[in-house]
Amino acid sequence: MFLSRLEIVGFKSFPERTEVRFGPGITGIVGPNGCGKTNILDSIRWVMGEQRPTLLRGGRMDEVIFNGAPGVGPVGMAEVSLTVENNRGILPVEYSEVVVTRRLFRSGESEYLLNRVPCRLKDIVELFLDTGMGSHAYAVFQQTMIDALLSEKPEDRLGLFEEAAGVAKYKLRRRAAERKLSATETDLVRLNDLFSEIEKQYNSLKRQVKKAERFKNLDDEKRTLKMRLASLEYRDLKTGEEKAELAVQALEIEEAELSARKRTLELEKENLLLKQLEKEGEKRRVEEELAALDRQLVELEGRRALLLKENENFAERKGELDGELARLAERQGAITEASENLTKEKEKLATSKSELERQVSSAEKELDSFSGRIAELSQKKQKLSAEQEGLRASRSELESEKRVWESKAGELESALESLSSEKRKLGEEFAAKTLEKRKFETQLAAASGELAGLNAEISALEQKLATLAAQKETFAAEKQNLENQASEMGGRVSVLEELEKSFGGYEPATKEILSRKKEFPGLVEGLANLISADEQ
Repeated sequence: MFLSRLEIVGFKSFPERTEVRFGPGITGIVGPNGCGKTNILDSIRWVMGEQRPTLLRGGRMDEVIFNGAPGVGPVGMAEVSLTVENNRGILPVEYSEVVVTRRLFRSGESEYLLNRVPCRLKDIVELFLDTGMGSHAYAVFQQTMIDALLSEKPEDRLGLFEEAAGVAKYKLRRRAAERKLSATETDLVRLNDLFSEIEKQYNSLKRQVKKAERFKNLDDEKRTLKMRLASLEYRDLKTGEEKAELAVQALEIEEAELSARKRTLELEKENLLLKQLEKEGEKRRVEEELAALDRQLVELEGRRALLLKENENFAERKGELDGELARLAERQGAITEASENLTKEKEKLATSKSELERQVSSAEKELDSFSGRIAELSQKKQKLSAEQEGLRASRSELESEKRVWESKAGELESALESLSSEKRKLGEEFAAKTLEKRKFETQLAAASGELAGLNAEISALEQKLATLAAQKETFAAEKQNLENQASEMGGRVSVLEELEKSFGGYEPATKEILSRKKEFPGLVEGLANLISADEQ
């Protein structure tokens, strides 16, 4: 393996494309001071991956780009291509000729190419590991490296021996594996922290979900209680309606009884008028009683109308009982019709009364014309007096019945007042329940929105948790892989240590020198401190 060609464009003092060919054997580059001999060496170091501008005799990396000269303008890019003959297959590639190219632009961007194919800096560094070439290898031997080789400190000579023994590649891989392990451990710690945080959020969300479920259960219970309350209200209204209907029926019965009583009194009145044509005073009393009964009947009809009106209010309060109210309306029509019939009968009675008055007038005329009948009439008067006593007794009975009916009317009024009070109470309770219903509906809508947001957040967190679990599995697999690699590296290091003890892999001359290192104190040092020197 040897360098066969070097192409330089825009690097330091080479603005134009310059090609340097190296033939077999030793090639020397000579010239006066300042002609660019060292720049050729710097370009070789640079193309093999040197990253420290101080080793290239500069302050910044962009200083390697040609910055102009008298008559020549600056360029925007530095490019160096190094061609290596790989006939013996020392480089770990299948090509017999390897071309390594590096470019640097003034914008700070860099490009690396291997046989004109873009690659990474890491690929270039690994290509030249353990070959003696590279930015830090002994292929480019400087005065400082000679001083390090002659130094009494083992660590100063360690790098050269590592490169010569072929251990540098494994140390580099080991450091890379250790960095990966460290990064993986950091990621695992971060992942555990993330899991802890997500678990806290998940527990918090579980508590919120339980609260939402409890609210939903309470809302269902509230709806059940509202349905029960509505059922109770319906039952109370039904009971009130039945009571009102019974009261109307009682009034109808009372009205029928009063009508019958009225007809009886009217019949008695007719009999009295026939018997006591001369007793006008008794006639007026009977008429007054009849008028009182009429007034009582009118009063009862008014109370019945009030009850019917209250019943209609109950019907408006509870629309579900329209059918029952329709039947009550039909009954009301029947009662109205009966009342009209009573009115007609009253008119007939008035007509009969007029006829009786006419007959009385006629009888008076006959009385005046037949004075001889006075004795007979006196006897009749006595009989009428007896009948009058009977009528007085009947009147007393009627007054007693009147008081009874007045008491019943008072009870009915009390019942109506109680129904009105109950109606107002039900109205107030209904308004309060309606307000409470609206309040619960508002709370339910807010809770439903919050529950939907919580469900969405839970879904997002579950997805994130699944993603993190997958990442954790990936990291665990990668960690296991890195641990396996570290174990493999440890095995290789053990093998290398055994090789170090037995001087395996060295040339016979090297083994001879190392076996006689006591005869060369300060000049020869073994590789026993490889790892410890690196740690120092």
